[in-house]
Amino acid sequence: MACVHRGGSGSAASLGQNGLFGDEEEERRAFSKIVRLAASRELCASHARQRLARDGFDGDAAERAVRRACACGLIDDRRYADAFVRSRLAQGRGRAGIERELASCAIDVADLPGWPDEYLPAEGPDEAQRAYECVARNPPRSKNPQAAACRKLLARGFSYDAAFAAARRYARGCREDPRGHF
Repeated sequence: MACVHRGGSGSAASLGQNGLFGDEEEERRAFSKIVRLAASRELCASHARQRLARDGFDGDAAERAVRRACACGLIDDRRYADAFVRSRLAQGRGRAGIERELASCAIDVADLPGWPDEYLPAEGPDEAQRAYECVARNPPRSKNPQAAACRKLLARGFSYDAAFAAARRYARGCREDPRGHF
């Protein structure tokens, strides 16, 4: 069953009988929407499906449009995951949070070539060091600096071990210099 696409600039001339689009027309409009979305930023298949559903496209037409976009390279989950991981690491996000976010997009991080070695090299800082740098760069203000630092780091996607180790180190620094300057 096709439904009327409620967004965009559909003209009355392009509407089928009873105001419904034909299956091919609905798929074409869904694909055009994907092209516009992909022109502004990288897109994964899951987000494309969600956006098309939110914009009122028929599920079957949307699925065909997403498959077509994947086939022609407009949508590539690996390319999306690569860009996503690099941007989240640059933002100071933790490995566990990145993996959770990718899983919510139906992307298995194990399918990402080079994960985690290429993205988190062995000679670079470990997760606890990156967590400490994150909290030291933008310190939380609280009567209990260790708890505040731990909450902040867990919210940013760092593992429990890394968050607690960095929070302990940060709290030690606060006790040594109560003004919070390191």
